[in-house]
Amino acid sequence: MVENGATGMFIQGADAHTPFASSYTINRLAPNTDYSYMVGCYEQTSPFSKSYYGYAPQITCTTAACPAATACNRNACGGTGTIQCNGTCSAAAPICTSPTISFLQIGNNSNRAADFTSTLHSSGLQSDQGGKGWYNPMTITLNATAGTGTIQNYYVAFYNSLSLLSASIVDTSAIPIPVAALRNLAANDYFVLKYNSAGRYSVWDPTTSSWFDITGQYLSGKQICGSATCTAANLYYTAYPGDSLAIPFNPTAPRMWTVKMDKNLGSKTFHTAVSVTDTNGLSDFNANKDPTY
Repeated sequence: MVENGATGMFIQGADAHTPFASSYTINRLAPNTDYSYMVGCYEQTSPFSKSYYGYAPQITCTTAACPAATACNRNACGGTGTIQCNGTCSAAAPICTSPTISFLQIGNNSNRAADFTSTLHSSGLQSDQGGKGWYNPMTITLNATAGTGTIQNYYVAFYNSLSLLSASIVDTSAIPIPVAALRNLAANDYFVLKYNSAGRYSVWDPTTSSWFDITGQYLSGKQICGSATCTAANLYYTAYPGDSLAIPFNPTAPRMWTVKMDKNLGSKTFHTAVSVTDTNGLSDFNANKDPTY
């Protein structure tokens, strides 16, 4: 539309005045609705008045229907709603809360050797060999409280190091971050245990750099040695699921492992790192959790 002297465009029905432009957007229209407008020109005759002329025939248009109401979540923690016409989710985004580690407990297995009587943080050799400290065999239990998500993995790492772990145990790949860091240590200076929400128990095998599933192996357990071939001279410890060596035994006790240490492990101080991860990718980590006994 061209009109000599016009300075802008007027849209009747939308109460819109705009300088000449190629387009004008009218907001807040209802979906699937007919709208009719008269489009014309105006001339700004004074700061407070306009003259209108050159109306075009009435223009009628129909707005598009809203998309089908489909469910949506604002984030991994929920906020379930439906997709609105503008494409946003009708629900509010809730705050995701992380899981929280409750306690790490070291238990006195009923079959432990009588000469392991202390609870100091050293172990490996028997007392008549200069060793002392951890119960042997010992049960290890990790408990945590879930946040918004469901806890998927529980980890416990015993490690002999001058420095504490700086990275949380987050199982984002086949090799958790701290296991990669711990592999710089000698194989008899650390061990890592894992339990998941499917009820599977695992121990990290440094000779293969992979998790070994010990679920159901309450009789034999998994021997961890200085090489792929275990001998009496290079056996460090044996890991079992649950409370396998107790009388009566309970190999399916959740979040619990049994570790029986051999003299080749040596007598040393261990830090105890613990971590849990959940379905929202959130975690809790402590590089040296003080155990209870």
